[in-house]
Amino acid sequence: MTAPAWPPVKELTAIRERLDELLAGLPLGAGEDLSLPFGRSARPAADLFETDDAWVILLDVPGVDAATLEVELHGNLLRLSGGVARSDRPAQAWLRMERRTGTFVRELRIDETTIGGTPTATAERGVLTVRLPKTPAARRRRVAIGEEVS
Repeated sequence: MTAPAWPPVKELTAIRERLDELLAGLPLGAGEDLSLPFGRSARPAADLFETDDAWVILLDVPGVDAATLEVELHGNLLRLSGGVARSDRPAQAWLRMERRTGTFVRELRIDETTIGGTPTATAERGVLTVRLPKTPAARRRRVAIGEEVS
Protein backbone atom coordinates (compact mmCIF):
# COMPACT_ATOMS: atom_id res chain seq x y z
CA MET A 1 0.00 0.00 0.00
CA THR A 2 1.33 3.42 -0.93
CA ALA A 3 1.47 6.31 1.56
CA PRO A 4 -0.77 9.30 0.76
CA ALA A 5 0.77 12.04 -1.35
CA TRP A 6 0.17 14.63 1.37
CA PRO A 7 0.44 14.31 5.15
CA PRO A 8 -3.23 14.84 6.17
CA VAL A 9 -2.74 15.22 9.91
CA LYS A 10 -0.01 17.84 9.54
CA GLU A 11 -2.02 19.84 7.00
CA LEU A 12 -5.26 19.62 8.99
CA THR A 13 -3.44 20.82 12.09
CA ALA A 14 -2.03 23.77 10.15
CA ILE A 15 -5.51 24.62 8.82
CA ARG A 16 -6.97 24.51 12.34
CA GLU A 17 -4.22 26.77 13.69
CA ARG A 18 -4.84 29.26 10.86
CA LEU A 19 -8.61 29.23 11.52
CA ASP A 20 -7.96 29.84 15.23
CA GLU A 21 -5.81 32.85 14.28
CA LEU A 22 -8.52 34.21 11.97
CA LEU A 23 -11.28 33.76 14.57
CA ALA A 24 -9.15 35.42 17.25
CA GLY A 25 -8.97 38.54 15.06
CA LEU A 26 -12.71 38.94 14.54
CA PRO A 27 -14.37 42.02 16.05
CA LEU A 28 -16.71 40.83 18.79
CA GLY A 29 -19.69 42.44 20.45
CA ALA A 30 -19.53 43.51 24.09
CA GLY A 31 -18.88 40.55 26.36
CA GLU A 32 -18.60 37.98 23.55
CA ASP A 33 -15.64 35.65 23.24
CA LEU A 34 -15.68 32.93 20.59
CA SER A 35 -13.13 30.92 22.55
CA LEU A 36 -15.64 30.37 25.35
CA PRO A 37 -17.70 27.17 25.06
CA PHE A 38 -20.59 28.97 26.81
CA GLY A 39 -20.50 31.60 24.04
CA ARG A 40 -23.30 32.17 21.52
CA SER A 41 -22.65 28.95 19.59
CA ALA A 42 -22.61 26.54 22.54
CA ARG A 43 -24.92 25.95 25.47
CA PRO A 44 -25.25 23.41 28.26
CA ALA A 45 -26.90 20.13 27.32
CA ALA A 46 -30.45 19.67 28.61
CA ASP A 47 -32.72 16.68 29.11
CA LEU A 48 -36.48 17.07 29.55
CA PHE A 49 -38.68 14.25 30.74
CA GLU A 50 -42.13 13.75 32.17
CA THR A 51 -43.22 11.99 35.34
CA ASP A 52 -46.82 11.35 36.32
CA ASP A 53 -47.05 14.67 38.15
CA ALA A 54 -44.27 16.95 36.81
CA TRP A 55 -42.00 18.06 33.98
CA VAL A 56 -38.32 17.64 34.90
CA ILE A 57 -35.42 19.43 33.23
CA LEU A 58 -31.80 18.39 33.79
CA LEU A 59 -29.10 20.84 32.69
CA ASP A 60 -25.37 20.07 32.66
CA VAL A 61 -23.57 22.86 34.54
CA PRO A 62 -20.14 21.50 35.54
CA GLY A 63 -18.07 23.98 37.53
CA VAL A 64 -20.93 26.47 37.84
CA ASP A 65 -21.40 27.90 41.33
CA ALA A 66 -25.05 27.42 42.38
CA ALA A 67 -25.10 31.07 43.53
CA THR A 68 -24.72 32.19 39.88
CA LEU A 69 -27.58 30.03 38.57
CA GLU A 70 -30.91 31.68 37.75
CA VAL A 71 -34.15 29.92 36.90
CA GLU A 72 -37.01 32.06 35.56
CA LEU A 73 -40.43 30.98 34.32
CA HIS A 74 -42.36 33.55 32.28
CA GLY A 75 -45.54 32.07 30.83
CA ASN A 76 -44.34 29.17 28.70
CA LEU A 77 -40.65 30.20 28.62
CA LEU A 78 -38.25 28.60 31.08
CA ARG A 79 -34.98 30.58 31.15
CA LEU A 80 -31.91 28.99 32.77
CA SER A 81 -28.72 31.05 33.11
CA GLY A 82 -25.44 31.13 35.01
CA GLY A 83 -21.73 31.29 34.54
CA VAL A 84 -18.24 30.15 35.35
CA ALA A 85 -15.60 32.76 36.22
CA ARG A 86 -12.18 32.62 34.62
CA SER A 87 -9.32 31.71 36.91
CA ASP A 88 -7.39 34.59 38.45
CA ARG A 89 -4.15 33.07 37.16
CA PRO A 90 -2.20 35.55 34.99
CA ALA A 91 -2.81 35.13 31.25
CA GLN A 92 0.84 34.41 30.50
CA ALA A 93 0.75 31.38 32.83
CA TRP A 94 -1.79 29.52 30.65
CA LEU A 95 -0.54 27.12 28.00
CA ARG A 96 -4.03 25.99 26.98
CA MET A 97 -7.57 26.77 28.14
CA GLU A 98 -10.38 24.37 27.21
CA ARG A 99 -12.57 24.28 30.31
CA ARG A 100 -15.86 26.14 30.10
CA THR A 101 -15.89 29.71 31.32
CA GLY A 102 -18.18 32.67 30.78
CA THR A 103 -21.95 32.93 30.97
CA PHE A 104 -24.72 30.91 29.35
CA VAL A 105 -28.45 31.17 28.77
CA ARG A 106 -30.66 28.23 27.89
CA GLU A 107 -34.34 28.78 27.08
CA LEU A 108 -36.97 26.04 26.78
CA ARG A 109 -40.64 26.37 25.90
CA ILE A 110 -43.10 24.40 28.03
CA ASP A 111 -46.87 24.22 27.56
CA GLU A 112 -47.87 26.70 30.28
CA THR A 113 -51.41 25.28 30.55
CA THR A 114 -49.90 22.10 32.04
CA ILE A 115 -47.80 23.87 34.73
CA GLY A 116 -49.32 24.15 38.19
CA GLY A 117 -47.94 24.46 41.70
CA THR A 118 -44.56 25.84 42.72
CA PRO A 119 -41.52 25.03 40.55
CA THR A 120 -38.38 23.85 42.37
CA ALA A 121 -34.71 23.87 41.39
CA THR A 122 -31.67 22.14 42.86
CA ALA A 123 -28.03 22.03 41.79
CA GLU A 124 -25.96 19.02 42.71
CA ARG A 125 -22.77 17.49 41.29
CA GLY A 126 -22.77 19.64 38.15
CA VAL A 127 -26.44 19.11 37.25
CA LEU A 128 -29.23 21.67 37.65
CA THR A 129 -32.59 19.94 38.16
CA VAL A 130 -35.76 21.96 37.64
CA ARG A 131 -39.10 20.39 38.53
CA LEU A 132 -42.31 21.96 37.17
CA PRO A 133 -45.40 20.40 38.80
CA LYS A 134 -48.29 19.65 36.44
CA THR A 135 -51.85 20.85 36.87
CA PRO A 136 -54.24 18.12 38.09
CA ALA A 137 -55.79 17.89 34.61
CA ALA A 138 -52.38 17.38 32.96
CA ARG A 139 -51.22 14.66 35.34
CA ARG A 140 -50.71 11.26 33.81
CA ARG A 141 -52.86 8.54 35.31
CA ARG A 142 -52.63 4.82 34.97
CA VAL A 143 -55.83 3.02 34.19
CA ALA A 144 -56.19 -0.62 35.14
CA ILE A 145 -57.68 -2.95 32.56
CA GLY A 146 -61.40 -3.29 33.24
CA GLU A 147 -61.48 -0.07 35.28
CA GLU A 148 -63.97 2.59 34.30
CA VAL A 149 -62.35 5.87 33.22
CA SER A 150 -63.89 9.00 34.72
